[in-house]
Amino acid sequence: MKSLSAQYVITNTGRPLKRAVITTEDDGTIISIEDTTGALSEKHSTEFYNGIIVPGFVNSHCHLELSHLKGHTSKKESRICYLNLLEVFRLDPEKANRRIADIIRQLKKRENLYWCLCPNSNIYIENSIPPLKLLIEEGCEFIIGTDSLASNANLSILEELKTLQLNWPDVPIEDLVSWATINGARALGEQEQFGSIEPGKKPGLLLIENVDLQNMRLLPESFVRRLI
Repeated sequence: MKSLSAQYVITNTGRPLKRAVITTEDDGTIISIEDTTGALSEKHSTEFYNGIIVPGFVNSHCHLELSHLKGHTSKKESRICYLNLLEVFRLDPEKANRRIADIIRQLKKRENLYWCLCPNSNIYIENSIPPLKLLIEEGCEFIIGTDSLASNANLSILEELKTLQLNWPDVPIEDLVSWATINGARALGEQEQFGSIEPGKKPGLLLIENVDLQNMRLLPESFVRRLI
């Protein structure tokens, strides 16, 4: 059995908890989450970390089979003609937002619809990223992916989140984490085991360090490591 705590814990079941204590079985199954309301007292064998504990990330779009292409593609020089619904409207930029919004509203009639963001791959391929503000305003649900090493420098979900935070600093860190965890688990039908820190689940636990804890924002220097 293990007990872990950090400056904040994002469980995806409510607000971020300050200095909560997570108790797990040796195999990582969550036993309990104790909300200390920030008043953490010293407890025997409780491991305390200076950062944010979050559930394990879910990479919702990744092509491992293309890993052999790493280093064999050039940034912003793709010969593919991209005609997906977000990129084609660049042909008519003055009407882009309105036309995209119309299509989003039509697509949202479908059930279990998620929008996968792979911003670093978008930058690698065409030096642009999706209109996140518009998608948020339209109430879209997001998941996070990395695409492949043919169009990305690495397969790090945190690097994707840092890019989103850099371009949209007002997005709360708990939203970014939920996109990279519970939303991905739901989209893939794996929410019973992954995506949130709840008793009985075995989601894995990560520690995000070098975070702006005062404003709860990711920094370019933020990094992640696995605890369980």
